[in-house]
Amino acid sequence: MFIWLITVSFLSQVFMWKDFFMNILNQKVIDEYVSKLKKNKYSNVLESLKMFYFGDDECPEIYISSFKIKKRKRCQGFGSLILQDIVQFAKEHNVQIKLQASDIYGTDKKILYKFYRKNGFVLVKNNKDGFFLFKNCNKKQKNNV
Repeated sequence: MFIWLITVSFLSQVFMWKDFFMNILNQKVIDEYVSKLKKNKYSNVLESLKMFYFGDDECPEIYISSFKIKKRKRCQGFGSLILQDIVQFAKEHNVQIKLQASDIYGTDKKILYKFYRKNGFVLVKNNKDGFFLFKNCNKKQKNNV
């Protein structure tokens, strides 16, 4: 009985540490997540998705450098669905998301602005060269006890 309790206690500690380390975010985790989205979950929808991790201790963030839906799948809600998936991933890892939106791929800037605002992003900077810088503010608050 005593050995069984020690084994159960040890296994519960192992699983607790596994869960702790599973939530550590780095570029490899980001790359695996993007690969899962592109190859499995949204394989017929995503044309391009590139994300990078910046692990600043004060304010870690994910930067979306490319997010493009295939033409035949646009205006059907897939962009919002994928973006909300990414936002949920960021919440689980307690990081912010930043992205830079541009009309270089032909999408009107007003449409991009409305799309990102609708999905919980706020405009941080609007450059005269046609780029918007957005960030989401859905990051979980740390408990300051």
